[in-house]
Amino acid sequence: MWLFTELGFYSIVKKGKHWHVRARIKADAERLSEKLDGKPEVLASYPGSDYPWRMIVTAKQKAEIFRLLSNVEYDNFKGHIGHDATQRGRLGAYHEVWQTMATLGEKARP
Repeated sequence: MWLFTELGFYSIVKKGKHWHVRARIKADAERLSEKLDGKPEVLASYPGSDYPWRMIVTAKQKAEIFRLLSNVEYDNFKGHIGHDATQRGRLGAYHEVWQTMATLGEKARP
């Protein structure tokens, strides 16, 4: 699952019995880790991984992540990100994702 959030961009997957919260930017993983009970360690991924940083979290911490990220207090995601110094640099990428998905939606219309 991909999560574009006000804290950063994450990919969450289950590998065996463990949940991996992966990030392309170490600061994103660190920001999230600091907010979780037990502050899971941010680890360097294995060589060749397309997500260089990851945390291995418990099911309880995974649920905590979803509770934390569900607290939306803004009326426009891209506008909110544009005002956040830690996230502003990725605004162009978010616009590209938005446009790609908008195009996909247009193609799917009858």
